[in-house]
Amino acid sequence: MKRLVALVSLFLLGASMLRSQVVPGIEVLESYGFEELAGKRVGLVTNPSGVDRCLRSTIDILFDAPEVNLVALFGPEHGVRGDVYAGDHVADGTDPRTAFRSSPFTAPPASPRRRCSGG
Repeated sequence: MKRLVALVSLFLLGASMLRSQVVPGIEVLESYGFEELAGKRVGLVTNPSGVDRCLRSTIDILFDAPEVNLVALFGPEHGVRGDVYAGDHVADGTDPRTAFRSSPFTAPPASPRRRCSGG
């Protein structure tokens, strides 16, 4: 009997999880008309995983929104569009779609002593 209750509970939990959806933050911002960003200069820190559920780039979504004043792009080790191979040097560049300068925010790692001592 306990096993049956456990199986039914798992089934119901799984069924309820299938109905719920995770909504990426960019879609939440978009659904509210980018109210939080209106009248502000926006710099976006992103990477290739910055997409909505239709795989549209967060860069493109913000760039195409007339309410948003996107002014800068910053990306980690593989660049904002993921066009730099792992281990390659990421230099300042220009995003081909937006024509914005994109800058890496990578820096040489601090020594463990420096990181732990705050100095």
